[in-house]
Amino acid sequence: MAAPRIWYDPPPFSWGRVVRIGLIWLAVVVVLLVLMPSPPREERAAKPPAEELPLAYVPPASRPLALATSAASGPPRTAVAAVTAVREIEACGGRRLKVAADKPVDASLLEQVDTRDVRLRSVTAMRYGGEAARAAAALLDTPGPAALEAVANAAATGHDARAYGLAFRACGGVRPPQQRGSCQLLSADQWSRLDPDNAAPWLYVAALAQQRGDEAGVSEAMQRVAKAKRVDDVAGVLPSLVLQHAPRDDASLLPTVRLLGEVLEQQAAWSLPAYGTAHTFCSDSAVRDPARRQTCGEIADLLVQRSTTLIEHANGAAIGKRVGWTDEKIQALKTERDAIGEVTGRALALEGDPFSCAWARRGLAHHRSVAEQGEVETGRVAIRQSGRDAEQWAKAARERMEKAPQVRRGGG
Repeated sequence: MAAPRIWYDPPPFSWGRVVRIGLIWLAVVVVLLVLMPSPPREERAAKPPAEELPLAYVPPASRPLALATSAASGPPRTAVAAVTAVREIEACGGRRLKVAADKPVDASLLEQVDTRDVRLRSVTAMRYGGEAARAAAALLDTPGPAALEAVANAAATGHDARAYGLAFRACGGVRPPQQRGSCQLLSADQWSRLDPDNAAPWLYVAALAQQRGDEAGVSEAMQRVAKAKRVDDVAGVLPSLVLQHAPRDDASLLPTVRLLGEVLEQQAAWSLPAYGTAHTFCSDSAVRDPARRQTCGEIADLLVQRSTTLIEHANGAAIGKRVGWTDEKIQALKTERDAIGEVTGRALALEGDPFSCAWARRGLAHHRSVAEQGEVETGRVAIRQSGRDAEQWAKAARERMEKAPQVRRGGG
């Protein structure tokens, strides 16, 4: 098993590629053994069963015909098929991506795309940008602990709210501070001072007050959440900066797609804003108080209407249900989330022209919109532009989910 890669380690070497090459050379040896004249008994001993030989990849629709042809043409043709059991796909930038015989065309083919040059050029460009760009450059270029040191040090002495939020999230947010080095210099309070109209830092402030048993502190912070103008957990900052500074030539498109995927995977390990504190503050018993119910209603509205992620949208709907939103409204919000999820999936689907330059540009344009507007607003715009309403997209999502078990059972 290959050792797990860390996000900042470029993949100069692939064991998977070594294994595939080894299998191909093994198949060559099998061919030679089959074709060499030898006594019948030795030939039977040297030749492996036909089902152990990998078969050439063919699209699902034409697979039965291909298998029938192979079976009718005899053992030597089967052995030759094993040698040519890997096909190539023409990809953007003149690349040719290899597809193993028993593997589908999926996003894992991007592992064959080297990101080192695009990463280096992007990082170099970011170093000449503002505080947030320099923080992003450090997170992309420097090994883990060293990156956190550099980013946290710069944020602690800077005045850029995006850079501070980026450092705070990367350092672990409100996790118990066995904090490493300079991460101890960061605080939710300072982030909230730099960006007072953003609900995200106030959610962290509330969570820390809850950890201290400071009910007044929780109440004050949640009042600030209710009056905030937006919710931005800075999840779009790093992808946005990558997209702004990455080279734009065709040869760089697929490496940028892969680099962006690595960035999103890196961010997936960050702690989420403290939605649990909001649910505790807006519990069923707490919202019996009219003043608390009003505050929680404002928090629910904020999370649903001015959020950047579907997670925030769903948390807002859950709080809204507690404060008395109608079943029709709750169902409409679920329909919207399902529709956004479906239209987003279609935007990133590997259909039609996978790994072409047009496919890469569509994917990068989608990610750019999500980074700048958030996935909720990006989805809403896509639904409006599609000519179909949210209910139609949600219905398509339900139908796809109903078919999914059948597809898995059928191997499709």
